[in-house]
Amino acid sequence: MASWQKGTDCCSWEGVTCHMSKDYMIGLDLSCSWLQGALHSNSTLFSFRNFQRLNLAMGNLTSLEYLDLFETEFTGSIPPTLGNLDRLFALYLGGINLNGTVDFDMFARLKNLESFYLWWNLNVMLPNNGNCSFPRLKGLSLLGVNLTKFPYFLRSSPELEVLVLSGNKISGPIPEWVGRVLSSTLTCLLLSSNNFTGEIPSSMCQLSSLRDLYLLDDRLNGTIPRCLGNLSNLSANCTSLEALHISDNGIHDTFPHWLLNATPALESLDLRSNMFHGVINEITLPPQLESLYLSNNQFSGQLPIVFFRNSNIELVDLANNNFDGPLPIPPPNVWFYSVANNKFSGDIPHQLCNATLLEVVNLSNNSLTGSIPHCFIKLSASVLVFRANKLVGKIPEIFLSGNNLRTIRLSQNRLEGTLSRSLANCKNLEVLDLSENELEGSFPYWLDTLSNLQVLDLRSNKLHGLINSSKKNNHLFPKLNIFDLFDNNVHGHLPVKYIANFIAMKDESRSNLQYIG
Repeated sequence: MASWQKGTDCCSWEGVTCHMSKDYMIGLDLSCSWLQGALHSNSTLFSFRNFQRLNLAMGNLTSLEYLDLFETEFTGSIPPTLGNLDRLFALYLGGINLNGTVDFDMFARLKNLESFYLWWNLNVMLPNNGNCSFPRLKGLSLLGVNLTKFPYFLRSSPELEVLVLSGNKISGPIPEWVGRVLSSTLTCLLLSSNNFTGEIPSSMCQLSSLRDLYLLDDRLNGTIPRCLGNLSNLSANCTSLEALHISDNGIHDTFPHWLLNATPALESLDLRSNMFHGVINEITLPPQLESLYLSNNQFSGQLPIVFFRNSNIELVDLANNNFDGPLPIPPPNVWFYSVANNKFSGDIPHQLCNATLLEVVNLSNNSLTGSIPHCFIKLSASVLVFRANKLVGKIPEIFLSGNNLRTIRLSQNRLEGTLSRSLANCKNLEVLDLSENELEGSFPYWLDTLSNLQVLDLRSNKLHGLINSSKKNNHLFPKLNIFDLFDNNVHGHLPVKYIANFIAMKDESRSNLQYIG
């Protein structure tokens, strides 16, 4: 380091590499420098935002205890000498641009490891023998590293608390020993987006400390183990379970009523995209449940009137099932409510207006009748989708100045009368689809003041007369991508003023598949 003189350009120092066109360091080569001692996490070495390469080869850093390179800009491959740092208790290599294949055997000497996080851009090969063990390991995350088998060396890690193996290619059944070996310590188990098959092992019921269980987007089948709820017969229990996510599998079961009573801490239940079926009998959701995902299953029948009573649920997704009967009324603090593609019937209940925090309301493709309640004027929603029902009457004057609406889709109903002029107050509106109704009157030229509107679909109505434009506005529909008046009774000339201002339709920078989001 004789060339490292204070007051001189650091880019001229030996071992320092700077960016070609800018004066900042991107690489540091200290190989053969015989460095020794500890490398602490608060070292200024890790404050270089544009760092790409670091070479400490042949240095004596055996006393290093903590190495955190999380989301830095290092590139290249993991040096094999990293496996010699046998005092290391925490190693974080997530979110960096490393590449190549990593043989897990290189870490076999790191018996003091408590936290090990290795994410993305790598292919990790697990050991075939039992020589690799980490007796002190508390947290292991191997996220998206192309694993093809389960890390069986964890049988010798009885203190493990967090295990993240999501986003890999692990096949076969979930090992039964996971529930036994880690019964008293494991709090978080994330196995999503793999190729696991078979049933959820009943040994999961022994994970007494488990708070989060994510099994979504796998190939699991069968039923949910009833022992998760049959707690009186277990030496351990799942009373602390906060989240159960098992969407995108092939589970063929009825609604797990027993689970709601057995898990008083449950906050999120995600059963989406499985083969759950049958009627949901008289139950009351636990008050602490915040999100319920039941969409894309085969549930049927009428939901209990008391389904949401005394609940504090904030997100309800019942879409794409065979539910029928009247709409279930959500609690006042719900913000997302989707019951699309079911067989619900009857009027839209006025009690829905009590949920003043609603942001997304999707009632599409049901058999709802009656008119749109005027009390919707109280909502602060950004998305209203009521398409493909049997709604009648006029569109009420419910759109106050300063509203947050971005999408209104009321198509395929029996709405009539002239358009509500209060729609001009929807300054953030991007999509207005009122097609396939019985709306009358002249073309609503006053909508051309909506500067964010991308879709205006008024096809298949009873609009008539000339297409006039605003007299005082010279910036008409600047973002409009779709303008549909097909199958109406309008006549006369198309206003040149409109066509000349359809600026967004002339944007050739987007491909056909990216025309509109």
